[in-house]
Amino acid sequence: MRPGEKLPPERELAKQFDVSRPSLREAIQRLEAKGLLLRRQGGGTFVQSSLWQSFSDPLVELLSDHPESQF
Repeated sequence: MRPGEKLPPERELAKQFDVSRPSLREAIQRLEAKGLLLRRQGGGTFVQSSLWQSFSDPLVELLSDHPESQF
């Protein structure tokens, strides 16, 4: 799924993943708490738009944090 994309309805996701709706809701709540999803009451659940901006390339991080590792 892409940033900003709306997730399918809970019923559809529960069927797709073969889980109960309460289990699915718990998973969605956990992902929302981690900042990965955004829930809008009456509007649906969306992949966070800023999600991909929070990830960085581990190699770039290593080089910027430890310049001595450059060769």
